[in-house]
Amino acid sequence: MKIWMTALLSLALTACINNPQTVDEFRSAAQAGGLNVHRETVTVQQPFDTVVGRLGRFADQCLRVQVRSSVTQGANVSSGTTTYKPSLRRDGDALATLVLQAVYSPKPVGSTMPPGGYFIALADMRPASGGTELTMAGGSAGHGALYDGIKQWARTGSGACPYDT
Repeated sequence: MKIWMTALLSLALTACINNPQTVDEFRSAAQAGGLNVHRETVTVQQPFDTVVGRLGRFADQCLRVQVRSSVTQGANVSSGTTTYKPSLRRDGDALATLVLQAVYSPKPVGSTMPPGGYFIALADMRPASGGTELTMAGGSAGHGALYDGIKQWARTGSGACPYDT
């Protein structure tokens, strides 16, 4: 339920502005900062290929989910579904990106959904001295468990999944 409320709040706050339509637009918007944006860079003491593989498993096991929820306000009950759609893109041996998008049903009014869903978060992975640099960016409200999960899975290859299904 908390995830659904957070998603609605996030979309309500951004309904009057253009939603990023590509990963690059989303990355630029998140790097610019502002209200409700999480940005964090950590170095994981694991090889690049290991981290990419672990976050691919994290995406498949934990992020490819559908969450049903309802919100009660007085006598009114609203329900909906959030379908999370992770993808992992690799650009040779220098960069890999985990992207999380979401499709909401019912569809929010007043915003244009990008192909694949609204952008929630991304994690760029790059080889670094002593391991892998992991740069995360995206929405902050209600997504702390997502960022914690990304770091945990990158470090150990297992951990908690962020979304209740």
